[in-house]
Amino acid sequence: MKNFLLFILTFFSFLILLLSCEKENEIPKTSEPFARASNMKFYFRSTDCIDLLNTVNNIRPIAFDFTIEIPAQATFEDSINYFYNNSFISYNSLLEKYYWQTPIYGKKGYIKHQFYVSISENDIDTLKAEFRYTTGADGGDGIYANIEKLSYNGIAIRHSENKSSEFVPENIFITKQNGKTTISFVE
Repeated sequence: MKNFLLFILTFFSFLILLLSCEKENEIPKTSEPFARASNMKFYFRSTDCIDLLNTVNNIRPIAFDFTIEIPAQATFEDSINYFYNNSFISYNSLLEKYYWQTPIYGKKGYIKHQFYVSISENDIDTLKAEFRYTTGADGGDGIYANIEKLSYNGIAIRHSENKSSEFVPENIFITKQNGKTTISFVE
């Protein structure tokens, strides 16, 4: 009986110590905005698989956080040199299509964050991100935001159930028809 009581006392002491350590490592909710780099390439295409980011169609996605005004659409002469609001359009010579890359935005300390993609003045899409924060990162305040889940217009495009099973697509093909978004990870 004495050993059992000693075990229970040790267990609860360890549990209290563990819970107090978690509170010390808790990330403060400062709402400081951050942008997390991403290697995901977003391809916008028509229902006939025609590249909508080419220079003829003049579609220039812009990622932005919730603001009173939607940023003005960018204009440019050469798609290869497009760089606007930390996003850019580039050309994939293997697929012979243009793609758009953007950082994933968040607010420090908050697990969930939603931001928007302006396709045109009348077409606004939504990106929702969920983060897992870790400490001990090099530089800055030592806090790193891992992208756990990401969805585009409510469709999951990235998820990580745990550290060993992570789905991170590089190519994301987006098709929209009559207000409905379809996403594929293969051309």
